[in-house]
Amino acid sequence: MNLDQAITLARKLLAGEADFNKLEVPLMQEAYDVLAANHSPEARFTNAIDAVAADVHRANVEKGFFADRDSNHANDLIAMLGLIMREASEAMESVREPGAPPMSDKIPDFTNEEEELADTIIRCLDYCDFRQLRIGAAISAKRAFNKTRPHKHGKRA
Repeated sequence: MNLDQAITLARKLLAGEADFNKLEVPLMQEAYDVLAANHSPEARFTNAIDAVAADVHRANVEKGFFADRDSNHANDLIAMLGLIMREASEAMESVREPGAPPMSDKIPDFTNEEEELADTIIRCLDYCDFRQLRIGAAISAKRAFNKTRPHKHGKRA
């Protein structure tokens, strides 16, 4: 049983659309286990990141950005990764300027640095959903691994 199935079952029970007495105990236990496992902060983070990635990609498909892209064609993937790097480079350029960080022209309540980092993350999420990568789970797994590493793990910065 996946999370959506467990939520659907719980909603049906709460709405009186499913007969609690007719459900098998193992099914109820499985639904409970799925719901409990997906309630941790890491699980909520993973689900949220994956949902945002899907929404970002869906919006870009609707805007026509993926009409001619192939998720297995190296040139398309390299171009998309290049755009991610470009956004990160623009963020880097925004902090090179001396003085107060310049404000964004597109989202005036934010600095250029914030805007470009947001663009970087948006492009990463778009790429991940396009490639059907489990980015939320990968981030959680990498964070858990990093917690086991020694101080600076051999690096100076």
